[in-house]
Amino acid sequence: MKHLFRLLLLVTLARPSWLAQAAGPDFVEQVRPIFANHCFECHGPELQESNYRLDIRTRALGSGDRGQPIVAGASKSSPLIRYVLREDDETAMPPDGAGNALSAEQVQILRDWIDAGAEWPDEVAGDENARLTTDHWSFQPVTNPTPPASSSAW
Repeated sequence: MKHLFRLLLLVTLARPSWLAQAAGPDFVEQVRPIFANHCFECHGPELQESNYRLDIRTRALGSGDRGQPIVAGASKSSPLIRYVLREDDETAMPPDGAGNALSAEQVQILRDWIDAGAEWPDEVAGDENARLTTDHWSFQPVTNPTPPASSSAW
């Protein structure tokens, strides 16, 4: 019993590397800065291309126009990884002209985070009731246009 207690104490204090890796990258320190620096311009509070946001947990882990980009626990099944690897010109993220491509290290951080379960702390979850802001025609309010004063223009 005495040896078991010592072993448990040692494991608790030493925290083996395999245990630290299982937790995945820290969202606030490692993952969110990647999103903020490379993704928020098109998928953040001001603009949501493809009806997708990466600044609010429920929206980021949900779906956009192209389905569900982040599949928690499965980076190989997560389209987000294919997007940031820029394997296809049509879905390459960030797109040409919208910023620098992610480094191999940044892509690996996203893979590790997704594989570890895509944990996103409540403290930085964002307001899930935030209004969608986009200039896409399908999200604009319906209006009743006023006909021109001259009927000949019609």
